[in-house]
Amino acid sequence: MGRRPRDVAAVQQPQDRGPLRVRSHYWRRPAALQRVVIRSVPEFATRRLALQQGDADLVVASANQQSQLRGIPGTVLQDNLPQIAVQTLQFNYKINTEANPDVGSGRLDGAGIPADFFADVHVRRGFAYAFDYAGNLGGAYAGKGVIPHGPIVQGLLGFDSTVPVYTTSREKAVAEFKEAIGGKVWETGFKFTIPYTAGNTARQTGAQIVKDTVGALRSSRTRWGRSTPSSRSNSGPCPRAR
Repeated sequence: MGRRPRDVAAVQQPQDRGPLRVRSHYWRRPAALQRVVIRSVPEFATRRLALQQGDADLVVASANQQSQLRGIPGTVLQDNLPQIAVQTLQFNYKINTEANPDVGSGRLDGAGIPADFFADVHVRRGFAYAFDYAGNLGGAYAGKGVIPHGPIVQGLLGFDSTVPVYTTSREKAVAEFKEAIGGKVWETGFKFTIPYTAGNTARQTGAQIVKDTVGALRSSRTRWGRSTPSSRSNSGPCPRAR
């Protein structure tokens, strides 16, 4: 159907996308590869092993994983390829706290967070100002990422470079948390878990930065601002690192 050079054949494994086979009646010169299989393999270690053993001809690696591919015989590393993708930390304004271990006690008592914790704008701003953006770009993206100006990334219709962005400021973060929920957040403290996708080192790095930066705002209060990154095959009810 259509004018594409390949047809989609029957899927052999659940994680396969394709395989794609050459169309014999394509109107232009036939594609050089007769058969292409695109497989979803979340774990980087598994992808790397497949490349080493010759089971894969091409694998995708994030910027902070590429060093582990250098030196593999017969491998060519294609770097600095533009990618349209956005990683964000999203706040749930109404968390389902029922049987939800990620919110701790489910109350603002120093051992958890209530369902509407992130509905307070000062809470959200506190996290936004506390986050170490430079550290995240350097650690998760090997210095090759950019801070997005909103959900529409550069290169797409609607991108606006004038949309303001947050910058790291400990002073502003402290001020926002002191205003949050009538001052109770700063006085009482909180605790929650940030689930991230297993095998996604960029999301893991971001979750760890949240834990470290927010927790350090008032280090003298051991019960204040505790968050724990946790690997999940599927993200929980929220807060979620995406």
